[in-house]
Amino acid sequence: MYNPIQGGSWDRVPAKVRDFKKTSKKLYAKIEPRHWASGKLCPEMVMEEAIVLDGSVARISFRMSYAGEDQGEARHQELPAVFIDGALPNFFYEKAGVLTNEAPRILAENGREGVDGLGLGASTSEWVAYLDDDGWGVGIYTPGTTEFTAYRARGDGTTGEKGSACSYVAPLRTFSLTKGLEVKYDVYLTIGTLDEIKGRFEKLKQ
Repeated sequence: MYNPIQGGSWDRVPAKVRDFKKTSKKLYAKIEPRHWASGKLCPEMVMEEAIVLDGSVARISFRMSYAGEDQGEARHQELPAVFIDGALPNFFYEKAGVLTNEAPRILAENGREGVDGLGLGASTSEWVAYLDDDGWGVGIYTPGTTEFTAYRARGDGTTGEKGSACSYVAPLRTFSLTKGLEVKYDVYLTIGTLDEIKGRFEKLKQ
């Protein structure tokens, strides 16, 4: 399956940085991704992102340009894939208009069985959040996107900057990659309590 990844391949081989710019207000990168499984560069795909911090909210503008052959079948596309420290295990989203805490599925790995849980869902508010046990965490808002996929990976059980456990979520849109396709979208990230996260994202909608 064709699977170009901006962050690089599964075995930690980084993607190719074509351009990088930094100012006091903005970060910009143009990336040639790698195929997740094979590790090969994907020169037919260009991924760009620009990050701007506005108060307590980071706005990330993504652009994907594809010049390869048509990929045929429409598939879920992660917009974007978000990997968060495993120390934030508690997942929240708005389910049919009600703010809900639901445990994501846990992957089977390292000889341990997985645990059933939320894998696919829809957030009517278009945002989701992972919090720690003290009620602090990270919120992700992708305007115009309600569907998402989520899971948790235990790794070796360690958390923090060098830990291997992670909490994952990806807002989803479904489309096929066709030659000449260009996709643009914005994502907003913020940190804080659940009330703070909700308040900032709802303010953006006004």
